[in-house]
Amino acid sequence: MHNASLDSEKNRLLDKNRDAAVWEGKVQTLTEENKMLHAKLDELQKQARQADTHKATADKLTQDLEAQKETHAKSMDEQKADYEKKMAEVPEAGEKGKKKGKCGCTVM
Repeated sequence: MHNASLDSEKNRLLDKNRDAAVWEGKVQTLTEENKMLHAKLDELQKQARQADTHKATADKLTQDLEAQKETHAKSMDEQKADYEKKMAEVPEAGEKGKKKGKCGCTVM
């Protein structure tokens, strides 16, 4: 009887140790998974910051481009107006060779 009692106590302790080892393994696995997830979270936060920086840069470049387009359009309008004004001041090519009389009529 004494041997049976010792064997049953030995088996109970072995089961406890086995269960404790299983739980230690689970804790270790979860700890490693936690570390991995924290590292992944850090990487994703870094990528999010970089994406925000790139978006801000792209927005700034878009604004600069729009401003340059407006400036260019104004410049083109001014040049067009200058050109049209100068063309209005230049006498017609057909009238260039003809003499004008005192009254303003063309003399042949």
